[in-house]
Amino acid sequence: MTISRKWLVGAAVVWTVAILLAGSGGIALAGPGGLGGPGMGGPPMGDGPMGDGSMFLPPLLFRAADLTPDQQTKLHQIFAAHHDAFKSLFSRLHAANNDLAAKLVAPGDLATSDLTPMVNNIVQIRQQMMQEGLAVALEVRAILTSDQLKKLASARQQLESLHSQMRALLGGDSPGD
Repeated sequence: MTISRKWLVGAAVVWTVAILLAGSGGIALAGPGGLGGPGMGGPPMGDGPMGDGSMFLPPLLFRAADLTPDQQTKLHQIFAAHHDAFKSLFSRLHAANNDLAAKLVAPGDLATSDLTPMVNNIVQIRQQMMQEGLAVALEVRAILTSDQLKKLASARQQLESLHSQMRALLGGDSPGD
């Protein structure tokens, strides 16, 4: 069984969201269908979810793991099982971010206390996303062998090295800036 392009695209979306929700090194996920698109609440561009290099695993790295057909099926099932939860969470996050943005540009006086409930709501949604993503990451990890985990760790390390080289070559921010 080979991995189809459509499945890889869906997995890419899932892991992009995983990267987004990693925040400070954690893991999360969305699902196929374009969740977490551009704009507030979508995955930022850069080397990690917050530009902090905390990327977990891009979907193409699964090729390095040499998944069996059974593992590919299980991986797809894991992502599909969490798709609706992430769709709902991203919808809520998008709406909450839009509400906050609208409040920030609305005429009139504005104090921190006016925004605190909105910010707390966004933080709560992001926390739920991280928890959901962690559950997914642990489910995915459970289907991998120790040899496959080593292959993924090696591929991830190589990718991080490439990102560092790209930043140095292009004059981008260094990690931690």
